[in-house]
Amino acid sequence: INLKDVRQQDEYLFAHLVNVCALSIMLASRMGYNRDKVKSIGLGALLHDFGKVIIPPSLLQKEADFSPEEILELKKHTLYGYNILKDDPTINTTVKIAVLMHHENLDGSGYPLGLSGDKIHYSARIVAICNLFDSITSDRKFKLALSTADAVERLTCSTGTILDKSFTDEFLSMIPIFPNGTLVLLSNGLIGIVISNNSKSLTRPVVRLLYNPKTKTRYGKNYIVDLMKELSLKILREIRVPSDELKAP
Repeated sequence: INLKDVRQQDEYLFAHLVNVCALSIMLASRMGYNRDKVKSIGLGALLHDFGKVIIPPSLLQKEADFSPEEILELKKHTLYGYNILKDDPTINTTVKIAVLMHHENLDGSGYPLGLSGDKIHYSARIVAICNLFDSITSDRKFKLALSTADAVERLTCSTGTILDKSFTDEFLSMIPIFPNGTLVLLSNGLIGIVISNNSKSLTRPVVRLLYNPKTKTRYGKNYIVDLMKELSLKILREIRVPSDELKAP
């Protein structure tokens, strides 16, 4: 019922909650928490932005130029969500704390309580990582998504100040930097598409070559390069163009 309220307010927000829930369950499971704790963390992630149902849609969907008062109102969503859920006997404490604390930063610069370090509940530290990752890798009307590689860099730079390092390191180990289907530019100038990842090095996946921009050569399906074996090559960057333009024959 709570999620239905969210979906009526904002379709993007609904999808964001579901994404963060899935990522949080994956991370909590990898950290070795038992089934009950994983379930609570997942539910906390699913409801972490529930307080935004109180905030006017016009403010949630505003693109820029927020006034100090509007920023303050947006930040209140953690308290709004917690206050709605705090007296619900069917929701356990871990869920409510995740909703309240998911914008607390490790260095004490977050909100609403300005907590730091271990004073931030483990559930909130997990949700914070997954929330940031999904937020910066999702397209909005007013903001293009970061590539996975750029998002990984952003999370890495945030460890120890905003995000918990041990949780973040584990999260990054389960997120392929170049997901299958990613178009990439190799250091030899060729364009390829990632077809599988190497668990030992997420920066060196297996790539099927597609196109040589200099010679205008297109490659067949059998031109495969494993970057774990071809150490002289590396991925320079992800390419954001429609894949149909580079399909091999």
